[in-house]
Amino acid sequence: MGRRGVVHVLLVEDSPSDAALCGARLEESGIAETVVVGDLASALAALKAHRFDCALVDLHLPDAHGLQAIGRVVEAAPDVAVVALTRFDSDDLGRQAVRLGAQDYLGKDDATTNRIRQALVFAIERHELRAHDLRGEVSETLQMLLEELADQVARARTLPVVDLRSPLEMVANLVQHALEELQSTTSQRVPHHAAGQMGQTADLGEVLATATRLLSPLLADRAVTIDVGAMPVVLADPQGLLEVTLHLLRHALRRSPPDTSVQITSTTHELSAVIEIHVHEAPRTTPLVTGAGASLEFCEHMVAGWGGELWTRTQTDGRTAILVRLPCAAPDRS
Repeated sequence: MGRRGVVHVLLVEDSPSDAALCGARLEESGIAETVVVGDLASALAALKAHRFDCALVDLHLPDAHGLQAIGRVVEAAPDVAVVALTRFDSDDLGRQAVRLGAQDYLGKDDATTNRIRQALVFAIERHELRAHDLRGEVSETLQMLLEELADQVARARTLPVVDLRSPLEMVANLVQHALEELQSTTSQRVPHHAAGQMGQTADLGEVLATATRLLSPLLADRAVTIDVGAMPVVLADPQGLLEVTLHLLRHALRRSPPDTSVQITSTTHELSAVIEIHVHEAPRTTPLVTGAGASLEFCEHMVAGWGGELWTRTQTDGRTAILVRLPCAAPDRS
């Protein structure tokens, strides 16, 4: 979002009456600054010339029919969240738009002020979540490739070819430096949420509710539910705790077979609480920690910054549990 919570919106709608109605609702939302265009060509030009947070795209434009507009907008502006505008009888088309990269779809007959505001906020949150997830996966993949390259270079250096020793030494140093930079990037994220945040409290139940809402597309796609028990209030930065929760739940969901649930329980002791995420892993899947890479390291650093710890445990049935210990907030005695 822009400064002071303003959402910069591109409305792509060729019907003057629909554009006026939707534009008025956007203005009533109190959070949107809107640019209106009537065709795909103008939309692509606007996306190239200006920065937008979200694009509301009609699926029936004069120069793009059906889902073509969604694909073109997503391709032209991957940093912009997209919401498809559908007619009252076009739910199936809306779902197809989401599969093509839109974050949500909104029926024009359902485009009330509150619904538009909700669609904008949720679409931007989901888009940022996917982008953050993708950056984490790219980082983990890059780390694996660099480690493999370093291993191959180390083996090559043992070969009896004198002329190769000097350039291979240089390559090995460069690879080692890249790995150190990658680890440093992950570690540097910790102070933003952890350092200087001691004393803040977070309602873990509310954090899990928000995480579940943000992960709803992934939950629906994998046909997995999240079952949460009673949760305590802990000493942690709420935004940082949400990031950690999203990281851990995404790993858990990806390893859960369809039609299962990820169960989250809490045991509160005198000064701390232990939260357990029970993963119903499919048989013979990769252990949870495998492939977690920088994401798990990031979570461990964050939790340690709040005076807690994170670890995994293999249960007797072979499934995995993620455990997080966090200090509890003092009870309100007022």
